[in-house]
Amino acid sequence: MARTLAIGFLGLFLSIWMTPGYASEALPNFSHSSPYGKGWECNFGYSATQDGCLALNVPENGYIDADGDAWRCARGHQRVGDECPRIEVPEHAYLSDYSHRGWECERGFISSATGCTKLHVPENGFINSNGFEWTCERGYRKSGGACDKVIVPPNAFLEDMPFGSGWICERGFKPVGNSCEKVELPANSHLDYSGIQWRCNSPYLKKNERCEL
Repeated sequence: MARTLAIGFLGLFLSIWMTPGYASEALPNFSHSSPYGKGWECNFGYSATQDGCLALNVPENGYIDADGDAWRCARGHQRVGDECPRIEVPEHAYLSDYSHRGWECERGFISSATGCTKLHVPENGFINSNGFEWTCERGYRKSGGACDKVIVPPNAFLEDMPFGSGWICERGFKPVGNSCEKVELPANSHLDYSGIQWRCNSPYLKKNERCEL
């Protein structure tokens, strides 16, 4: 009896589900069922429109991408509208996916209106890590298009900073113009952490540039 009722309910459900309004909608041409979105997806090589699937028009030197719903240009070609013309790579350049032009200049060359121009590196300079700029060697500072030698006075040492004089006075000396003068310590004093100023020893106090009790 129970089995008969179960079969009856199953038949009733199927008859309702198959009636118009309950049946699944017909899939658009060139598509397949999907549990997401509209319930269908276009086949590989087709792109979705509002109510169907349109075949991709892949130009010469193009290919369908991994997703299957768009196309890209083959390496060495760049998209211009609906075509894939060849990228013209100038001398001393190479193909690159990171440039809007599709190419970049080799190390030691810089891009110009006509292509890639050799970078002029002055004496005592070298091409830096980015490949299209130059830096002066240690002990030299950039001055226009040249590298000028840093003149280090006595009691000083080179400083690797792109600004300032290019040198620092040794501890116990202070900069005065283009030289380093010795810091004169009064009695009962010592150099502070800066190395160019002094403080009084405890319990002395600073008075008129001296240390007094």
